Parts: sequence; C-alpha cells; structure tokens
Amino acid sequence: MAATTNGNASRMDGTTDALRIEDFLRTMNTQKSLGINPQLSASILALSNNLTYRKVNLSEVPAEKAQHLLAECFVKKGDLEKSAGMVAEDFCPVIRNAWQSHLKYSFVLLDLKDEIVAVATIADAVDLANLNSDGCHPHVKEVFSYLGHLDELVQDHIPQNPQPGEVLSVHLLGTAQTNSRTENIYLMYLMEEEIHKRAAENKFKLCVAQNTNALTQQLSQFFGCKRVLSDHPTGYVNQRGETPFAAVPEWKVVTVDVKEY
Repeated sequence: MAATTNGNASRMDGTTDALRIEDFLRTMNTQKSLGINPQLSASILALSNNLTYRKVNLSEVPAEKAQHLLAECFVKKGDLEKSAGMVAEDFCPVIRNAWQSHLKYSFVLLDLKDEIVAVATIADAVDLANLNSDGCHPHVKEVFSYLGHLDELVQDHIPQNPQPGEVLSVHLLGTAQTNSRTENIYLMYLMEEEIHKRAAENKFKLCVAQNTNALTQQLSQFFGCKRVLSDHPTGYVNQRGETPFAAVPEWKVVTVDVKEY
C-alpha cells in the first residue's frame, strides 16, 4: 500500500555520512550510463559499517508491538493519513484484519537491543483480495477506497485474477518514531532490498507497490521497478462527490510501481 519515513536525512555523527532522497534521485539520473552514484554507494557502505540491524520474520515478534509501530507511523507521517487527526488505534483495525495474511512473507528489522525499528508487511495478492474494513476509521476507509480506485486504473498492467504465488503485494512499510532521519532512510533501503529478495526467492512473477512516500517512490525505481501510474490524490473525488484528500499538497503523488522477476 504505502510507506512512511521522516524524509531527508541529517548527519548522524562525525563518521557517518548523511543519506538523502536526493542521492537516489542522482543515481537514477546517471546509473544507466555511469553506474551507481559513488556518493550513494559510499553513504550506504558507511551506514552498513556503523548501523547493525537484524532481519527476522514477522511471526517471530510480538504482534501488538509491530502493529502499533505501523499504525503510529502512518497516522503521524503518512501523506494520506496525517491530516485526519487520527490516533494509532484508529489505524490498527486495518492492520489486524490483514495480519494473518502477512505472516508468511513479512519481516521486521531489529536493532542491537532487539527493539523493532522497522516493519515490512507483504503478502500474496490472493490473500489480500478479500480484506474487509470492519472497525476501521472512516478516513482509513477513504484511503483504501482511493487505493482501490488506483487498482482499477492500472488493471492493464497487473493480473486481475492472479494465481497463488504469482503477485507479491507490498502492503505497509513503517519505521519507528525514535529513529533518526538517516536511520529511517537506510532502513527503508534495507526493507526494499529484502522485499525483492524474498519475491525472487519465492518465485513470484510480479511485485506491486502503491507508494505514497517520496523515498519509497525513488527506491522502487532504484531497485528496477517500472512506474505504471502517478496520481495526485488531492484531486480524487469519491462516490459521494467529496474530496477526502483536499488537504494533501497538489505536488504530492501516489505511484503504482511494478517489478517483474
């Protein structure tokens, strides 16, 4: 579905270079002819030497902790969610409703204290096809109605009745509020990398993400995804003639990105 992070990064300390969204932008502008941007490579290498995280399956951590991290992340930082004045518990029902579908492929990142610092929920698209919105906040329902609208717009690019094991869907990615901006961006990089690794290892043919965050939009293209749609949510009109995302800046876009394996 979407992902949130804190945005551009600031220097963490005297030894670790900052990692910024602009680094990925520069790389995408040059990588076809010049290879990976050396500044980006150096930043990632420096972070890998200074930051240590452990990937574990979602089923191995307390569900409530992971769910709260995701919910808090979206209500405080999500471009489609933060203007609605929601609290974390308003967003939790949609996460709980999909939890069992997430357990097979999803994962979290733990720091050296074994605290959850990032969560990636991904699932077979077949398992997410019949999610319900029972108990969800009205604005959360609007978000998912909008994302369903985007699904209709890209139906020529994505199988409409996929077989099990054919399409991996990226649902929710989130990072902890206590992370620095640089840590968040590096964590998002690691999650995107791991998602495509798991998709390939499990022999999915396609990975699909609806990205509402500028960083994940850039990371999707960095990892070789094809952009099949860019949409401005501020102009979306629901079935009642309302514009639920009118508060979203006009320059903000939501993208649908697809990678074939």
